[in-house]
Amino acid sequence: MEAKAKTILVVDDERVIREMLRRTLEAAGYAVTVAADGEEAMESIRGQRPDMILLDLVLPKKNGWEVCLEVRRRWASLKIPVIILTGTSLEQARQSKIGADDYLSKPFQSEELKTRVAALFQKFADEKKAEPPKP
Repeated sequence: MEAKAKTILVVDDERVIREMLRRTLEAAGYAVTVAADGEEAMESIRGQRPDMILLDLVLPKKNGWEVCLEVRRRWASLKIPVIILTGTSLEQARQSKIGADDYLSKPFQSEELKTRVAALFQKFADEKKAEPPKP
């Protein structure tokens, strides 16, 4: 039986960036859903839990900081990996302490994106294997 493709939610208010990310990630074998703002992202997460979230910080309605914090609070047990995409200072984003697992500065290269996504999926898989069995 074929393994189900990992689902990545891409959240960015710029359509061109959403579509570029979609094409890049789908070509790498991932299933991709998109959201244009923070509220749309939260609706998407409630409806279908993604395996990973790529999240822009500057969004209408609910910004990326708020989305990340809410994901961490509401779905902490799911341990959904979050990569912040930012056009602002990467150091400022890292210091914000919002619980993201990785950060990518815009503009980024497609190969770097695919490498970071794969590495983060592997890290989470390794951590899951290392967890003690639940009674």
